[in-house]
Amino acid sequence: MLKVSPYIFLFEYQHNGHTISLPESNEVCQGGPVVSSLFINDKRVVKDSIFGGPILFHKNWIFAPRLIRRFLKGSGFQLLGIELDSLRTVSLISFETLILLKEVRNGQVYYFTDQENKDLKCIKLPANVL
Repeated sequence: MLKVSPYIFLFEYQHNGHTISLPESNEVCQGGPVVSSLFINDKRVVKDSIFGGPILFHKNWIFAPRLIRRFLKGSGFQLLGIELDSLRTVSLISFETLILLKEVRNGQVYYFTDQENKDLKCIKLPANVL
């Protein structure tokens, strides 16, 4: 099985007639996950926010880990669902040290919280996203 990586993923996607891009990729810190601002059809999603990858798709939604910097508590990621037409966001996970998205299956998002892809977790999608 191919490992999910915080460094190697696509920086531009086409889905349901929308262009999703992460054009300004940088590492959070040396050896850290790659992050970028996120654009859907050339519109920035969540001003002043940066996102990691990979991104997952489900119907007219995308799921992306958003970098969160907390004073004196360290950095991590929040999982956002983003509706492609309206750019409305829904927070699915408020904080994990790392979120590496694996797949959407049976109404749940599966993700790893470690680079070795050993700690697999899942979160049920809310009804308004299904």
